[in-house]
Amino acid sequence: MTEADISLYYENKWKPKRVLFRDQVRCIASMYTYLLGRFQTERTEKITINCVEKTNDNALVKTTLDGFTKVSVELDIDSYFLLSNYEKKRVILEKINGGVTKVANEFSWDIELFNRISYEIIKNDYVNEYVWKQKTSPDKKFKAEVYCQHDIDFFTISIL
Repeated sequence: MTEADISLYYENKWKPKRVLFRDQVRCIASMYTYLLGRFQTERTEKITINCVEKTNDNALVKTTLDGFTKVSVELDIDSYFLLSNYEKKRVILEKINGGVTKVANEFSWDIELFNRISYEIIKNDYVNEYVWKQKTSPDKKFKAEVYCQHDIDFFTISIL
């Protein structure tokens, strides 16, 4: 087997799954970050939650020199893709909570805020719909707003 064979396997087998997973996660991840708002911390700029088949307990939370924090959570990606869209949202929130909790414990953050965010998402039945912005026409006669619906497999924008 040559390097080209490995490259083809990566591009044809693994990359499409990763891209699809990344796109599906955005539904709940964007809702989570919206509800979180601006979270001030001196210890990190950004948290990246890596979903892996098996975590290494010795490397739970790592902060890089540029201030980004990486944490790993376990996920069986093949089982994930067999779930209904609703169950996928539930699993995504569970993985976000798992990663954020690890970082919160490492940095001694109060996890109550993160618990409230999860509660809000569950209370909204994992539905991510919102009005983006209301705009007024230059002559002030008309008003319109952008209504967004973000789900696992679609993102719809409507002007009302």
